[in-house]
Amino acid sequence: MITFLKRTLSLLLELAVISAMVGGAVWCLGYCLDNEARQVREGKKDPRTAILPVLPENR
Repeated sequence: MITFLKRTLSLLLELAVISAMVGGAVWCLGYCLDNEARQVREGKKDPRTAILPVLPENR
C-alpha cells in the first residue's frame, strides 16, 4: 500500500513539473517574443538583435 502511494505521488509530481515547464514555454513564446516585436516597432530595441524577424504592421 505504501509503495502504491509513493508511486502515485511520484507520478503526480512528475506531471506537475512537466505541466509547469510546458506552461513556462508557452508563456515565453506567446508573451516574451510578442513583446520583443512591439519593442522593435516602437524603436526601443535594435531590430538586428531580435530573436525572430519583425515584419512591419502595414504590408
